[in-house]
Amino acid sequence: MTLLSPAARQNVLLVVLLIALAVAPAFIGNPYLLHLFILSMIYAMLTASWNLINGYAGLFTFGHQAFFGLGAYTSSLVAMHTRLSPWATMWLAGTVGGL
Repeated sequence: MTLLSPAARQNVLLVVLLIALAVAPAFIGNPYLLHLFILSMIYAMLTASWNLINGYAGLFTFGHQAFFGLGAYTSSLVAMHTRLSPWATMWLAGTVGGL
């Protein structure tokens, strides 16, 4: 006898996985592995957005990759020239990409 339907069980597993991925960086001690984990999650978000636009909506566009690249380029240039943290320049990069 199961308490949850298969769809509800799948949703619970998805929530548990997302929580585990959200707290995983706190427990990764190696800076290289942390860097790989963060890059993997960033590219996973970019891939999911492209799947949403092209896979479900059927629109063939590379616009959001251009905004992603422009934001990353802006963030890195501002971080290098002002010696600010990339976490602080991320907001400016989003604004520049949006404009």
